[in-house]
Amino acid sequence: MPIPDSLPEEQVAYYTAYYRDHSLPRRLAKAVDFVRENRHLSAALDRNMTTLLQYLERSHARSDLHQIGLELILELNPIPLHLGYWELWEQEIRFAHTLSLQQGRIQDIAVTLDCLLMVLYYTGQHDELKRTLPEVYRLMESPECPPHLVIGIASTVVGMLIYELDAHYTNDFFDKLISSIQQRNLSPETHPDLYARLHILRSSVLRKNGESLDLIFHETEQAVKLVESHPQPVELAGDAYRIRALINWVRGEAALAVVDYKKALSLFEQSNNIFSTALTTGNLGLAYWSLGDLKQAVEAKEKGIEIAKNLRAYWQWAREVGDLAVIFLTQGDLEAALRCIERQIKLSTRVGQEAEILRAAGHRAIVNFHQGLYEQARVDLEMEITEETKEDRPEGVNVGCARATLSLCYLFLGQPEKALREAERSIAIGRRIHVRPLELIGLRALAECLPKAERAAVFHEALAVARQTHRIGDEAACLISLSHLASEPEEGRALWQTGLDLLTQMGAVGWLTQLRTLPAGTHFILPLMI
Repeated sequence: MPIPDSLPEEQVAYYTAYYRDHSLPRRLAKAVDFVRENRHLSAALDRNMTTLLQYLERSHARSDLHQIGLELILELNPIPLHLGYWELWEQEIRFAHTLSLQQGRIQDIAVTLDCLLMVLYYTGQHDELKRTLPEVYRLMESPECPPHLVIGIASTVVGMLIYELDAHYTNDFFDKLISSIQQRNLSPETHPDLYARLHILRSSVLRKNGESLDLIFHETEQAVKLVESHPQPVELAGDAYRIRALINWVRGEAALAVVDYKKALSLFEQSNNIFSTALTTGNLGLAYWSLGDLKQAVEAKEKGIEIAKNLRAYWQWAREVGDLAVIFLTQGDLEAALRCIERQIKLSTRVGQEAEILRAAGHRAIVNFHQGLYEQARVDLEMEITEETKEDRPEGVNVGCARATLSLCYLFLGQPEKALREAERSIAIGRRIHVRPLELIGLRALAECLPKAERAAVFHEALAVARQTHRIGDEAACLISLSHLASEPEEGRALWQTGLDLLTQMGAVGWLTQLRTLPAGTHFILPLMI
């Protein structure tokens, strides 16, 4: 019955609320049907998401609507996350998980826990995530829990453990996961999606353990082969390409990484997964950085930062800001780099993200070194190395990078023996784990530590690696260093100019300004970063 206009305002509000409350069961039922019919039409869901979430919020107060509300949440999940409704969806998924636990339905418990873990992880609520581990173990051991949910839950937990720097616990957890899969007698032929995810997850664990990059790359190749040979969900295929791209980038194959990142982006955009799109866009920015395309690198990073910020995805936000600091360092804009590093530390501290705090310390050390603050840089780098290698963890890429710059700190602090040792360690790590860019910056550091007569040969070796891995910044650095070692002035001027031309091509304005104002013959070292 329509409400007369002449009713007092209080009565209008009362009847409106009564009508809304009375019609809510019907609206929720229609919403469930709507989501089922439009599940693959994310634009339609996005247009109606605010209304759907309002229905769910109003249903919480009515116990008779909890079941239909749970049904709607399960139908919607995880689309609201992909569309960026993180804060609102966290409330709904918490409600759904509590209700599922009360009802004791294993599949619903697993689905809601999987989503809740993802929210806790990316918003930096790691302490609460850790408190869920007993429940995670129970689900892994339950034969009623679907295998794909076991893998999904495990992926989030392993990601958290890796960035919490807990290698022993990570390995133990992964062993339990493998045991859970084996007990179910599942094969790659019958469950290719499961094994693709398992290969992706194993690649992360191997990276954490400092294993050979060739071994890690093999795992990513297996994942890609499975998604290419069997029809798979779009997002799983996107993940496989993204992870292979990441490993190719670390191996020094940035051009191949760009190809895979673009494949992954196309798939994530196809599914309208905003967060995965942001993550991959940020990764693509680093690949562009390695190739010397700083303009596209900055654009990609700023886009990734904006999305992560809007999603409150503090973990990703901190990483993106840290990566942007590296790009500014490459441009020679030390003030902008420091602002990013301070933001990176603030965000990482807020969510207790120890690994990212250490990475920020390494970035700050590079800035301090180039500002002539060698002792401050040394302290940060030694702290980073100590923390990264505690509990006998193997030395990986981060430690290798830290040792390269630490070598230069010792050199300028008048400790050449320590400088030589750190440079050699950096090279050894790069060669052990087959990370050529790390070997490259180690060679650059080593050349600086050697007597003048021996430097040119090592710089030429580094130059060859720089060209093989398409690292324009390192190529420029090697040419500029070699210009000071040339036997003929004309040769030196040609090397110097070629180095400046490459920096100009990159857009490294800050370093170009410094180099052009230096007195002739002044030795200059560009940053050591990968």
